[in-house]
Amino acid sequence: MSEDLVPTITRAGLAACRNAQGSGLLATIAAVAIGRGVVSGSNAVGYSPTGAETALKSEITRVPLLSGSQIGSLAGSDPLGFRVLAEVPAAATGTPPAPINEVGWFLSDGTLLCLWSSATYPLGFLTDKASLELAHDLFLSQLPVASMAITVTRPDLPDTLPVLARLCAAGQRALADKARAFVRAFTNA
Repeated sequence: MSEDLVPTITRAGLAACRNAQGSGLLATIAAVAIGRGVVSGSNAVGYSPTGAETALKSEITRVPLLSGSQIGSLAGSDPLGFRVLAEVPAAATGTPPAPINEVGWFLSDGTLLCLWSSATYPLGFLTDKASLELAHDLFLSQLPVASMAITVTRPDLPDTLPVLARLCAAGQRALADKARAFVRAFTNA
């Protein structure tokens, strides 16, 4: 599924970025987490983030970023954000599907930088059948992106997001799936 993830910057995340910038350091995005959202009984729903959050409401798992890069800037402005890729492993065998109603991006010190949630629909479902790739552009226009960085575990991983998006848009889903399998084989090498 391709969906615009427009994150809400948290007050704690903004403060961490300003503190890092004031100290001459970089605020470093190190992980992404998915969660169920607001849980009531056996139901889970998304919500409208306020910016006061310091954690996800019901975190399922947190994973490091596999690869990423800074997204170029407009003439004379700060960079716009980061292109990132993370892979969430499949749930344990026999685990019921869990809706993904929230996504959070965390700094290296554990601070929740920003999060996405929608009260309207889940982003997808985490199942025991397949891992989940989160490949997206993270636009952070409210933050000083030039004083930020990302930590990745596979800096040599090629950026396949633009090619896969074009293949899917052109109705070449099978070819996109083969390309994705090739990249997975590369990352497991």
